[in-house]
Amino acid sequence: MLTLTPKQKSLLDAIIKFRKEHGYSPTYQELTDALNIKHVNSIYHLITELEKKGCIRTSNNKWRSIEVLKRPVGKKLDKD
Repeated sequence: MLTLTPKQKSLLDAIIKFRKEHGYSPTYQELTDALNIKHVNSIYHLITELEKKGCIRTSNNKWRSIEVLKRPVGKKLDKD
């Protein structure tokens, strides 16, 4: 079973919500603003951890390239 920290879950939820509302992925700055986090670097570290857990995928050197691979269901993660 794969678990997320509360901050990781909040970030993943924010990514999913933004993609549903806009049809494309948010930037790191948009995520920083949405989660009231002071530094973009904090988002970078959370994104890196979500990638390691297989929840998302990003493309290097591409803007708005966050792809959700798994979504939270309760405390577990299930594939789409």
